Amino acid sequence: MQTVNFKHALVVLMSIFVFSCSKKEDSPQPTSTPNPVPDPVSVLCSGNGSNSYFPLKLDNKWTYNSGKQNAIYQTITKAKNQSSDVVFTSISRQYSMDFEVTYILKPNGDVYRATDVTNTLFVPANPTLNQEYPYSLGKMIVESLTATVVTPSCNYTNCLLLVAYYANGNESARYYFKKGIGKVREDDSDLSEIDLK
Repeated sequence: MQTVNFKHALVVLMSIFVFSCSKKEDSPQPTSTPNPVPDPVSVLCSGNGSNSYFPLKLDNKWTYNSGKQNAIYQTITKAKNQSSDVVFTSISRQYSMDFEVTYILKPNGDVYRATDVTNTLFVPANPTLNQEYPYSLGKMIVESLTATVVTPSCNYTNCLLLVAYYANGNESARYYFKKGIGKVREDDSDLSEIDLK
């Protein structure tokens, strides 16, 4: 019997030794909290805090959806200083074709759009209601400073509504801009994604 008790005692002692030498679970270490990443929906709906109706910056990207066509993309691909202006080149993809559009940011914040013929004011930095100015082959009129745009993603308030007209007086396009975001609607294309730098 003493042999059995000795074996039993030896097994118990070895078990205690093995368990006491095994690695204990480390208590969880506090982790540092990374800088919070802005919620994409928040940026899409609220913007980046800029006071500009068209925040131009290298690599900014806007994506629009329409019931009539695939998504339309606009990305700022180049930026260069030219005299006191900053010239931005964007690539817009529409109907599976790429179009290059050049914007000129003036020191006062006005955004001009370059065409083959001339550079015309596109988005004034400080628009006034009913402001009218030459645009492309016709004119642009500031129709509202407080327009509301409802999209599947967001409700935008206090939008700038610019309406472009041909020289014959017929309407050619409607542009809605929200400060800190840019264009939120053009005709029937609504902003659906945004990546602002």
